Amino acid sequence: MLNVSNEKPEDVIRKFLESASKGVKVTIISSYDVMSVITAGILGRALGALDIEFEILGEESKDLVKSNAFLINCQVSNCNNCIIALESKSEYVSRRGSAYTLKLPVMPESFRRILAEYVIIPKEARYLVLASILSKYTPRLEFKGLSNNDLKVFDEALRDGIIESVPGLKLMGWGIAPISNVLKYSIDVLVAKFFMSNEIQMDKGVKIGPHDIASFMGLKSSDELLSNNYIIKDNWVIKDLYQLAYSLIHGLDVMGIDLSTLVMNISKITWLVAEFMESLPVVRELLDVVLRGKFIKHGRYRIIEHDVNMKRTSITVLNKVLRGMRALSSDEIIIIKSGNNLLVPIQLLGSKIISKASRIEYGYAILSDVKDLP
Repeated sequence: MLNVSNEKPEDVIRKFLESASKGVKVTIISSYDVMSVITAGILGRALGALDIEFEILGEESKDLVKSNAFLINCQVSNCNNCIIALESKSEYVSRRGSAYTLKLPVMPESFRRILAEYVIIPKEARYLVLASILSKYTPRLEFKGLSNNDLKVFDEALRDGIIESVPGLKLMGWGIAPISNVLKYSIDVLVAKFFMSNEIQMDKGVKIGPHDIASFMGLKSSDELLSNNYIIKDNWVIKDLYQLAYSLIHGLDVMGIDLSTLVMNISKITWLVAEFMESLPVVRELLDVVLRGKFIKHGRYRIIEHDVNMKRTSITVLNKVLRGMRALSSDEIIIIKSGNNLLVPIQLLGSKIISKASRIEYGYAILSDVKDLP
């Protein structure tokens, strides 16, 4: 029976840190979504700074943990001296024995705020928090705006002067890069005619406006393309927060739970962004395969046969591109058959695909039979 606790989430976390500082190894278990993994990284950074031994594992390991664990957006039935943190619209604390359940709004920001009382969390980690929030709102054509809780986090970042809001089109790099680069590399709202193409060049004097782009995409009006773009004000490795969000989505596929290490080693972000940008020609290749109809249908799944490199290719990004293009419905999923294996990104299906997998590699569930697809 869960008892409602009068304690605040920060009180529960403080007590947990105090008990862990006595030489207990902490296991962090994270679900496979960008916000949870970044939260795990923030917690790991704090534990490391406090000289507390820890490890970060994926949700597939949750049933192996019996004590001294921090579970982020996943649950276990019995765990001694554990905290289960779940995303919620409001704060709520409950307890069963020595185990606590914390419900927190905007999970990574809640942890950043609480743990900043104990250790220094750099500004760059805050960029990761903001980008992880935006990852939920991709592709942008499916969303009208941020939720109230998420908007409050962005409003605070705007007041603090670490980011700025630039109104314009929902194109990565809008307002900070030449239109030729924007159309060539934007993957959130992707214009197939120009994506990864050299057809449009600045020296040709080509001018393309919002109405032209809407027309290329088959939209009735350019109003659907209008939004606020969030730009990092520092002269950092990346400026567009949506580009960072897609880099994190890519990273969760190709790195799995190890994506959390970005929070502890900020310099790795440069590598991740470069890897994401270098993966775009493969995304273009897979996109063309889908648009030509070269896939096998199995229920809501569209299966492509392709020898992809799981360490370099994000199938989740491909799915988001196709949904943004309205070439894939919200319940349809593209997966890859490579050899005898089916590669399914865990972040697309969550825990229900983990239980079906023969093994987990990076951020992919590996299945041997289409009958195992949930």
